[in-house]
Amino acid sequence: METEERVFNEEKFRQVLNLNPKWSSLVVFSQIIKHKKLSKPVIKKNFYNFVDKEDWSGSPVEEILNWVYELSNEKIIRKTKEK
Repeated sequence: METEERVFNEEKFRQVLNLNPKWSSLVVFSQIIKHKKLSKPVIKKNFYNFVDKEDWSGSPVEEILNWVYELSNEKIIRKTKEK
């Protein structure tokens, strides 16, 4: 879990947020965790620490967490160049 914590940290979150000021905190969060293969506990903890409640309130939080978990564990599809 320690290495997972290094993948996601406040500094990285703030950097992405500053580079993309029009993005919601949920979008920033999703971009950081995408393809990182983080565990559910790490995702959940960081979700509640970094994603503004107004960005997800009114939506089923468990569905959002499942979506984010799937995003984190999504396989990377590499396109090969055609000759």
